[in-house]
Amino acid sequence: MALTRITNEGIGLVNFTQTPTFASAKDPFNSIIENWYYHTADVAHNNGALLNNTWARIDPSANDSDGVASATGHAIKNAGMSNSSGIFSFPSTGIYYTFLSFKFYASGGSAASYGVRLSVTADGSTMIECAQAYLGISTTNHHGIIPLIHVFNITDIANQKFRYNIAGGGNLTVRAGNTIDKTRLQIIKLCPSV
Repeated sequence: MALTRITNEGIGLVNFTQTPTFASAKDPFNSIIENWYYHTADVAHNNGALLNNTWARIDPSANDSDGVASATGHAIKNAGMSNSSGIFSFPSTGIYYTFLSFKFYASGGSAASYGVRLSVTADGSTMIECAQAYLGISTTNHHGIIPLIHVFNITDIANQKFRYNIAGGGNLTVRAGNTIDKTRLQIIKLCPSV
């Protein structure tokens, strides 16, 4: 790679005159970026219930049901994730970052703890709980948001999958649908698997 050194009043600058090349044809940058929303309307769930109603990928070419363009603020690139009955599957191996913004409404008694749990499988069938987050509530009729972040190292797309379920507390209503104040899941492929 040719380098040109330019000096301006004692400050050394380096000017790269060629486009970098990579050892493989693979895109070295985030090759998958997706945003999903849960169900089409608010839905009641009991403690332990799977978030297995419809999950839908945000369509950047369509408007949300509140009239806001889905593409506004949402990056979508090479969508390839799939979901069946609440279980997400990966389209390719790699390191994936997931961020669930779980939004809910609880009308139960005071001093309750509501949560969401992430379970994974490495064999395609046996789910193992691997992460959870809670929000303690000391009043009735409370709206809450629980973030849950996880990074996956996917080496087997046939068997490695994940799902979410309600953890703790009593009954709650999951804020669902494709408007800006509802439950959302972001998935980003960061790099090749390790």
